[in-house]
Amino acid sequence: MRSHKQIVDEVGPVALASAFDLPLSTTRSWSRRNSIPAGAWHGFVSKGLATYEELAQTVAKSVAA
Repeated sequence: MRSHKQIVDEVGPVALASAFDLPLSTTRSWSRRNSIPAGAWHGFVSKGLATYEELAQTVAKSVAA
């Protein structure tokens, strides 16, 4: 299971900023915080960058820790 940081870093903050039409600082913050906001999950899934299960498991694991 990949962390949110790993997902962002694998795709790349620059590519994500372009794909989601967001400022680069926003996608870099996702990596830095190890947290992709739930509002962006659908975009990740629809673009084949992650699955809902993967995104949710990462959150569940961090909450349980």
